[in-house]
Amino acid sequence: MKIALAALGFIDNDIDYNKKVIINALEKFSNVDIIVFGKSFNVFNFMNKRITIGLCGDLWYDENIDSINELNPDIVLWPVYTDYNYDEWNKKIKYEYLEQANRINAKGLLVNSYCKNKNDIDIARGGALYISNKKIVDEVLSGKEDILIVEV
Repeated sequence: MKIALAALGFIDNDIDYNKKVIINALEKFSNVDIIVFGKSFNVFNFMNKRITIGLCGDLWYDENIDSINELNPDIVLWPVYTDYNYDEWNKKIKYEYLEQANRINAKGLLVNSYCKNKNDIDIARGGALYISNKKIVDEVLSGKEDILIVEV
């Protein structure tokens, strides 16, 4: 199964541009009919893989880690929004996220937001990690706009 993690740039004040970026990405990689928000973690099956999603800060709470591990997922999708300096993220902070992801008994796919119209170095600048066997197997560095495609 191939999964695409897109670190795509968005322009905060241009709603039409943002919609185009999202629609173009969805047309290339998926067919989404509905997005649902819930109050607990669930697992869904896709191509014989058990997948769950932990949003942003979810994986920093022990009770959430326990809940996810009870589901016995094969893969945890972890979309985040971090606005660390991208150089600091690439050299240090991503390893803190790796350590947290390693508390889950599953492969991890982390993807960060990318703020395209901001010039400040301390703003979300993308980045994606494929975590397996307690290490980063593949990645897109923060500060680089790209798509990481991994075989899981």
